[in-house]
Amino acid sequence: MWVPVPLAFATYLFFKNKEQFVRFSLTFVWVNLLGFVLYYAFPAAPPWYVQEHGFEFIAKTAGNTAGLACFDHYFNITLFHGIYSKGSNVFATMPSLHSSYPVIVVYYGLKNRLGKINIFFVTIMLGIWFSAVYTSHHYTLDVLAGLSCAILGIISFNYLMLFNAQY
Repeated sequence: MWVPVPLAFATYLFFKNKEQFVRFSLTFVWVNLLGFVLYYAFPAAPPWYVQEHGFEFIAKTAGNTAGLACFDHYFNITLFHGIYSKGSNVFATMPSLHSSYPVIVVYYGLKNRLGKINIFFVTIMLGIWFSAVYTSHHYTLDVLAGLSCAILGIISFNYLMLFNAQY
């Protein structure tokens, strides 16, 4: 849900309010850039890595489905195996950008007064946070860092837009 919900919401904004679509998109990019800087500057191993390899750094470690392997096994498919085997950076867990994305959606959902759809957005956000930890892809601290990254990104983007509007 961390991909389809922001994309669907962006599509909605594109057709309903182009200015909000642009702001949402730029905020999304800004939060990603902040997150990329943090996780390349301070790489961190996910829980599944520590469970498998301990704290020893092993370069070029392939991604792992971790707890999502149960989903693949239950439905007798290789969906998550296919996705995680192509992962480019195993050590990009802190901050959890998966946890940042729904925060941006909730913020812009509230800002655009979407009413009951915001309950859906908050439910998705909490579900993403829970599943990130439950499936051993992130620690709770990673999720909190993702939340902080989103809040910092939203505040700094709004400040930059306000500052830019004055000049």
